[in-house]
Amino acid sequence: RLFDRGLAYVGTDYRSNTLWDEYIKYEESLQAWSNLAVVYTRILEHPIQQLDRYFNCLKELTATRSLSEILTAEETSMYCLTVENSAQVLDGEAHPNDVEKTAEPEVSSSTEAEDKAKYVSIREELFRKAKEYESKIFNFEQAIRRPYFHVKPLDKPELENWHSYLDFIEKEEDINKVIKLYERCVIACASYSEFWIRYVQCMEDRQSLELANNALARATHVFVKKQTEIHLFSARFKELNGDTDGARAEYQHLHSVLYPGLLEAIVKHANMEHRLVSLHQTKTTLCFLLSLCLSVH
Repeated sequence: RLFDRGLAYVGTDYRSNTLWDEYIKYEESLQAWSNLAVVYTRILEHPIQQLDRYFNCLKELTATRSLSEILTAEETSMYCLTVENSAQVLDGEAHPNDVEKTAEPEVSSSTEAEDKAKYVSIREELFRKAKEYESKIFNFEQAIRRPYFHVKPLDKPELENWHSYLDFIEKEEDINKVIKLYERCVIACASYSEFWIRYVQCMEDRQSLELANNALARATHVFVKKQTEIHLFSARFKELNGDTDGARAEYQHLHSVLYPGLLEAIVKHANMEHRLVSLHQTKTTLCFLLSLCLSVH
């Protein structure tokens, strides 16, 4: 489904409630009550906006529809087993001569009410945990005034808020939560090398070199490709991870395309070559780099 594809990308985001609302409208239009109940349950697993409203809607759905309408096939089999067991116990207690007693409707009604309460209780626990987590991120989320990209610079408080939010989320063991927030961050802060560098370092620290390289490639080739800071960082990062050809390519790009004669790039390139090659080769490289510097100055 198209909704599920979209929610796979943004369904856990704090501001994803708009998309969830559209999904709810769709299921309501089909009167697919069991699907709708599943949607509400999925929502309550995540600390998004307006959780109270969604939980109240789930309770209203449960109160106005029978269990058979809101349960999935798997849930139905579980609850049917509960009803059958309860009915068998009560049938065993009934007096054989009480033929006029009609206990079965009362058993069914009572059991359904109890099962509805249990159904809501399980989801209330999800709701409680999500609300608890939401309280921890609420201030961070409220301080994000511009969650989208714009060429206009962000103000200092918002940049500081992103750093503080990332500090918080990096304590999470679940790397998916960390990646999700970083991906949101580098949309709003796409023009800031510092956030791309932080993203790469975080992924490297978590032994996710492929994700680190992916973020670095996007930064150096697309979003901050004209900023010296990201290319100097990229050269050092590649050197430390054994990609010396890639590191040299970054320095060469700085020397020949971006900022010919940039002293910081020349010095760092020379230091790298000194670490990597023999003394004779180092002298040759230094002469080449010095000629670059003199040709500009």
